[in-house]
Amino acid sequence: MATWGPTSIAADADDVYDQTAALVTTASYVGNNGEALAMGFRFLNVTVPAGATIDSATLTLRARNLYGTVTFVHGTFYGFDTDDAPAWNDAGGEPSVVTRTTASLAFDPAAWVTDTDYTYAVKDLVAEIVARAGWGTGNDIGIVCVNNGSTSGSFVRVYGYGEAVTERLTIAYTEASGGLTFAATDAQGTQADATSGFRTMAATVTDNLNA
Repeated sequence: MATWGPTSIAADADDVYDQTAALVTTASYVGNNGEALAMGFRFLNVTVPAGATIDSATLTLRARNLYGTVTFVHGTFYGFDTDDAPAWNDAGGEPSVVTRTTASLAFDPAAWVTDTDYTYAVKDLVAEIVARAGWGTGNDIGIVCVNNGSTSGSFVRVYGYGEAVTERLTIAYTEASGGLTFAATDAQGTQADATSGFRTMAATVTDNLNA
């Protein structure tokens, strides 16, 4: 088993939020401030090889501010369902509108306390992305958390890039099995070979690790 991370957000534009399709790159909120809020996190250069089995994946967030009644904040985590997550943008690339994975995880920060870390098991989200036909090592992964029925006036903010600590992603994985495969074919040798007791063999060696 190998591990990638924990890796933090690399730039201010990689942890964002949007409301009414307006992208904001200076903070990350989710909930409802009178409008639905969705936040997105983009992790760069995820060196998990194609074909790997995801054993675990965790997203760690640190609570920064709580607004309204936190028990009324409800959201859902999804993966950004693409081979290589592009930069967030306000032309169809906002966290609330990008294509999502089928896999999801409920986000209900009812017991959140400010300046405290909270970790979420996002294995299924990450596994669905890595299983895509176009996934390759070094691609970028996006994770979103969208509002899901929060009461107006109730929302939360997490620490992000340039603050005390950023969002962190950790992935444990097992590479696909591989190695050298040796296949031999017994071919009839020459008369001289047969007389001497030797036979001619044809062999093929395949490197499965680099297939």
